[in-house]
Amino acid sequence: MKLDLPQEDEFGELGNYFNAISAQLSADRSQLAGQKANLESVVENLEDAVAIFNPEGELLFANPSMRVLLPPDPFGRPIGEVLPATHPFRAILDETLASGRSHGPIQANLGRAGGPAADAEAEAGERLVVTHAIQDLDGRLVGVMIVARNLEYLGRVQSTLDYSRKLVALGRLSAGVAHEVKNP
Repeated sequence: MKLDLPQEDEFGELGNYFNAISAQLSADRSQLAGQKANLESVVENLEDAVAIFNPEGELLFANPSMRVLLPPDPFGRPIGEVLPATHPFRAILDETLASGRSHGPIQANLGRAGGPAADAEAEAGERLVVTHAIQDLDGRLVGVMIVARNLEYLGRVQSTLDYSRKLVALGRLSAGVAHEVKNP
């Protein structure tokens, strides 16, 4: 918004200050929108499953990696409807909600789930679970964030790195042998 006031008096000077502040607020808003989009992109593409619950235990946020572990349309529903009492994440979440303190890491086995192969593969396996109590400046609990790291995925990444290292070593050995054969 821009004010167009006569420049001869105090109102014109006030209008100039208003226009400068308005321009700065607009620039700040654009910068924050860019930072928000960047943060959302990072969280949406995390391999780790992340969810946030409010102090009443209602689900507020879940990234795509966590959504495959939850029932359909879980947002705003209480923890009892989102995670049954037997779910491996439930005990650590209940403990964090009750105490207001972070907990973990613990290892949780989600077992093998039924359903389509892709979904079953995404849901199954070992997870390293940590909860973080989110507190306001007065120390009151305002939410709980749960992070579940897929240990099987990390194992596959580690295997790929080990295989790559072996291929590099084999390449060096082959280059050395070829050099010795060519230049005895």
